[in-house]
Amino acid sequence: MNRSFSVLAGDGAVFAIVLLIKRRMTGQIAGITEAYGNVGAAIYLTGLSFVDYSTFFNVIGSLSSGGFLYCHDAG
Repeated sequence: MNRSFSVLAGDGAVFAIVLLIKRRMTGQIAGITEAYGNVGAAIYLTGLSFVDYSTFFNVIGSLSSGGFLYCHDAG
């Protein structure tokens, strides 16, 4: 239950940002967001099939931290 709640909270946060981008294009932006989310899910699941869970989540955590630092330095 805890994992699914976190995933749904993350999805809600992403789609809440969609409304702030450009209101008259909300439907188009939401469609693009969903499409790229599906592509990302397929890529991550493919990666998961090659390694064990702990390695997989360590890699995801490292990539997320790196992305955060990149965005934080750019702003």
